[in-house]
Amino acid sequence: MIEEVNEIFSQRLKEAVSMSGISYSDLAVKLGINKATVSMYIHGKALPSLPTFYKIAEILDVSSDFLLGKNEI
Repeated sequence: MIEEVNEIFSQRLKEAVSMSGISYSDLAVKLGINKATVSMYIHGKALPSLPTFYKIAEILDVSSDFLLGKNEI
């Protein structure tokens, strides 16, 4: 189950970043985290904490449901 969540989140995160025009480095800076951590999210190796998850959605201007694969933009 967790692998499926990681896969969905990483795919949706890639889509949202691509649509936003924000680089992964810029996203890391805006989140106040290391670029390597963002890379782990992108590659499905880790999931963000809940506060970071909501901040990602806010920065990328997408819903949390989109990031979880529950709906389309």
